[in-house]
Amino acid sequence: MEPITGSNLQIIKNCINFVRANDFLLLPDSLNYYFEDCPSARFPTMDNACESNSKELIFNKPWFLKRTTEHKADLEFFIFHELRHVHQLHSIDLFLNGCQCKDKPETIVTWKQGFERYVKNTGGSSQNLNVSQEVEIDANAFGLCLVNLLHLEDSEDLSLSLPEEAARLAEPRSELYYDNNPKFKDYINAYNIREALKHQQLFLPAMPTPNNTVQRGRKIEPNEKCPCGSNKKFKKCCRGKGIYD
Repeated sequence: MEPITGSNLQIIKNCINFVRANDFLLLPDSLNYYFEDCPSARFPTMDNACESNSKELIFNKPWFLKRTTEHKADLEFFIFHELRHVHQLHSIDLFLNGCQCKDKPETIVTWKQGFERYVKNTGGSSQNLNVSQEVEIDANAFGLCLVNLLHLEDSEDLSLSLPEEAARLAEPRSELYYDNNPKFKDYINAYNIREALKHQQLFLPAMPTPNNTVQRGRKIEPNEKCPCGSNKKFKKCCRGKGIYD
């Protein structure tokens, strides 16, 4: 295996910083990141993008590098997908050691059972078996949520290479996560508030420009329109402020 460094590592770190900053996932304090070439014993084909455990992520190197130049959002989705697996595995470790977790005990038990009989994607008929597993549906759904939240404020093309069967299972689950995950709701609400404030500033009426053509020394009558341009009567606006009197 080859340690991931430089700009390739930064893509992964950006995703990790995003989930840590918003408390979206429960991750161990430190993780290691590696490339492995394909074909290899771990990655016999390009159908498997990454494998992980609670301490490391190992990426299919040619698969990863192809997406850094052609489709970064797709790469980010699969990074988030794999980080969700790290979350699942780390939660299982914590649960077995009696520590507090983000997820319900029954959910963690389901994940544990899923990994015990996990079917790896090696292409062909194994793909449908792989994507229909609960741990994969959850990881795909969570990955969809995270990549969409990451790009909520830009126009990034989010067409992903998720297989049709995987998308069919994951998309309705992702909608449930948007509706029920309090961290997602907080993030979306904060975004909506920022957008509303930007919209308000964009359409805020221009402040009236003071009329500086008023002849110096001319007395302005109380019932005249105020020369500041407010359309109010002088007596109800700038009278007595020392600006025009």
